[in-house]
Amino acid sequence: MTLRKTVCLRAFDAKSVDVASKCEFSLGGAWQSSAVFKGLAANAAYKAKARVAAADDVAASDAVSVSFRMAPAAGQESGQQEQKAEAPAMIDLVMCDTEQVWLAAMNASDEDATDVCEFRIDGEWRVSPRFYDLEPDTEYKAQARVAAGGVAASDLVALTFRTSEAKYGAVTPKKVEVYDVTKNSAKVRTFVKEGNDTTSTCQFFFDGKWQDSSELKNLAAGTEYTVGARGVWGNGLQVSKTVEVTFETLESETHGVLRRCASSARAAWGPRCRFLMRKAPMSRTNASSAWITAHGTNLHSSVA
Repeated sequence: MTLRKTVCLRAFDAKSVDVASKCEFSLGGAWQSSAVFKGLAANAAYKAKARVAAADDVAASDAVSVSFRMAPAAGQESGQQEQKAEAPAMIDLVMCDTEQVWLAAMNASDEDATDVCEFRIDGEWRVSPRFYDLEPDTEYKAQARVAAGGVAASDLVALTFRTSEAKYGAVTPKKVEVYDVTKNSAKVRTFVKEGNDTTSTCQFFFDGKWQDSSELKNLAAGTEYTVGARGVWGNGLQVSKTVEVTFETLESETHGVLRRCASSARAAWGPRCRFLMRKAPMSRTNASSAWITAHGTNLHSSVA
């Protein structure tokens, strides 16, 4: 009797964001929306394909593929030592600045082995060697290994590096908060890491134009607004990408308010409300948003 197994596939965009929910998959047969395939034979090789499914008047994308082998059944390779791919010799830093790093893997012959490797920095293994949204002046440990394919993944190699200190250049806010919200006004503040307020180095997009002031005035009561924030350096010679946050003004001054503002959006008391957190810019493949339910009315936080 042949032992049957199950595999679950995942799909990622160019920035390593999981987009499996938008994709369809195939193991050589019909396309299916589910990423789970059952009844596969142990120790058998397969070629999986994935593509972004058609939506409305947009056709399905081109397919990408990956080959893999199911794990052997218990005792199937009794007495045999598991075969592993040859490990890369080292990790090289192609580029490293305040917020991102680009890695490469080299083999023992000093040849580029990046295409056959997978990488991670404090998280899951991924194919892309580029990592974004890192903290400035922070030490990280990168790991790389040759991915499994016919044989098991290789042993890993590691590299410790530090991102550049943000002494110059525009830095993208990691978090944007709207606070002290009233019927007709609100204030905005930005952070690049916990406790590091960068409001004074940012500009704010509101009412169709950029402004240096973090105060929003002449607002309408009970109305939803979206404000953007970006880092600015060199008197506007360089600007960062924009992070947006959506908030709603109070309907009256009698509404409860939060005793403190926190990124967890936890409130001490007040009426129930909802806050929208989202990244900017928004697009079909990299948009992400989440509703948070809390008590209170004057904290709205967007995390880049």
